[in-house]
Amino acid sequence: MPYGTAYHALFHQARAVPEKRVLVHGASGGVGVAALQVASARGLVCYGTAGSQLGREIAASEGAVEVFDHDSPDYRDGLLAATRGRGFDVILEMLADVNLGSDLKLLASRGRVVVIGSRDDATLNPRDLMGRRASIHGTTLGTSTGPRRPKSVPPRKSWKD
Repeated sequence: MPYGTAYHALFHQARAVPEKRVLVHGASGGVGVAALQVASARGLVCYGTAGSQLGREIAASEGAVEVFDHDSPDYRDGLLAATRGRGFDVILEMLADVNLGSDLKLLASRGRVVVIGSRDDATLNPRDLMGRRASIHGTTLGTSTGPRRPKSVPPRKSWKD
């Protein structure tokens, strides 16, 4: 489930491509580790957040080029500085009720947030989304149908028929 969720979020929902910057919140959890592994293997530049020293070490060992302590009051400033102010092309969000409003301020132009988890309502300012022409996607693997296969097309009749 973690790998399917991570893959679906990154490539079906966010349409991530190599060399784009990805922020994985909760990078030391099951989906977070899977996302770091899959994204870094596909050539994305990964950053992560984790709440413990061990969690940050795990995230760094699984593909994050830099990992931030999400319990630190100024970690968001560090995240933005790590991108030289450009922001992230994709953010995978495991706790939207806590982070979604702030995530929008960390997005690059046309960036995408994929909400994978939330425990409650989220508060956000739509202007942070609008000014960046960004988008928010919700996902859960349980309702994913994956890429659609084209229906078979009946053979064409010849000009003689």
